[in-house]
Amino acid sequence: MVRNDTSSSPVNEHTASGRRTTTPTLAPDDGLFELPGIGPLWVWAHTCPDQHCNCRDALILASDESREALLTRGLPVREAWQAGQGYVDIAARIEGLTSFILNIDAVTVADLYGNPLTVADADSRIAAMVDRIHSDVLDEIARLWYIGKGYPDQRKLVLGAKTIAISPWQEGDMVAYLDVFKWARRDQYVFDDEPEIFQVFDGYCINPGCNCGKVVVQFCQLEVEGESQAVGEIEIDPSGTFALESEPKCEAILDRLWATFRKRHPAYPAYFAQRNADMKCIGKKREAFHRPKIGRNEPCPCGSGKKYKKCCADATSDQTE
Repeated sequence: MVRNDTSSSPVNEHTASGRRTTTPTLAPDDGLFELPGIGPLWVWAHTCPDQHCNCRDALILASDESREALLTRGLPVREAWQAGQGYVDIAARIEGLTSFILNIDAVTVADLYGNPLTVADADSRIAAMVDRIHSDVLDEIARLWYIGKGYPDQRKLVLGAKTIAISPWQEGDMVAYLDVFKWARRDQYVFDDEPEIFQVFDGYCINPGCNCGKVVVQFCQLEVEGESQAVGEIEIDPSGTFALESEPKCEAILDRLWATFRKRHPAYPAYFAQRNADMKCIGKKREAFHRPKIGRNEPCPCGSGKKYKKCCADATSDQTE
């Protein structure tokens, strides 16, 4: 997979593009979500608005009553957040809401004073709420993280670009989503009984003429210094069928990571299908999309296992005409 190594720190450098405004441009109810599961549960996320702070924390206000109850009781917090005042301190004084700090990358929890909470430490209500915060909500909070700091919508900027430079790349390479959509949330995993931090890198074929739909998901252990260490990878086809391949002595942790990933991404086939469509869009815009000469009876470089003439040859021909 073509990708750059990512810093192993729980807080990674996030790259933003576009002119930054002096004040956030969020709607009053941006960051308000109804979570799936049994019984009503609404959360209101407030990301750190400090333009000089790179933390990945969000203040979460939660209510199991109604959307209106959360909006009414949480309004002083949103007003303080918009004014750049002590919105976390105000949240600590509000009754009738559950409040905590959520790291949107690793999905770890802290109290309002910044003290980390393990699964055993956390209030059972908070633990149950976090279990219901799935990837679609996390990714939307990550998008608001930039907008809340005054940046334009990063997804629109990337997809709206006329050309995209991806280097190095050659036919058949899978390209990591994070190497193109650098603003996207780092999907990280931390376990109470493991000191390591693990991160997911999902790779896609960017050849716009290839319809294999294959996704390669690589799990890596992030290191304090040096390169990340591969744990293993999962190859997934569009139907959701998958095959695991672990590094030596990593079978157990790969199984655990994959099970936790599916819990966080219960609709993972649709999640990957959307990202695959994004990457195909990028493939059409890639600068210097050169294709090496491939024999029609040679294996297709997309990795499907088919002969080139039975797979991407016709699509490639259509694009070059």
